[in-house]
Amino acid sequence: MTNDDKIDAPKLGERIRKARERLGISQEELAKRIERDQRGVSLYESGQRKIFAVDLPRIAQALEVPISYFFDESLSDTEAKVLSEFQQLPSKQAQEDALLILQILRRAHQS
Repeated sequence: MTNDDKIDAPKLGERIRKARERLGISQEELAKRIERDQRGVSLYESGQRKIFAVDLPRIAQALEVPISYFFDESLSDTEAKVLSEFQQLPSKQAQEDALLILQILRRAHQS
């Protein structure tokens, strides 16, 4: 994508709103995190202002979601949160440990 490429604003706005509400933060708090004003966040969420792809990493980080959250409609909010937490683990070993824990939970719930 180039700097001029834009993403479907209404769909993206809805995903931003859902992630923000899941975190329990206000539009004003999100605006501070992404160095914008509350009106801008409101316009993003309503789909009235398009977001440049180059701005998505900052928004994803502020909302504690992977960038893929904005594109993968099959990814639920819970899955996005798990993926974000996994990606923030401090080491490869921590990620391997988390994967092992998830595998144990899956096996326990299959019984």
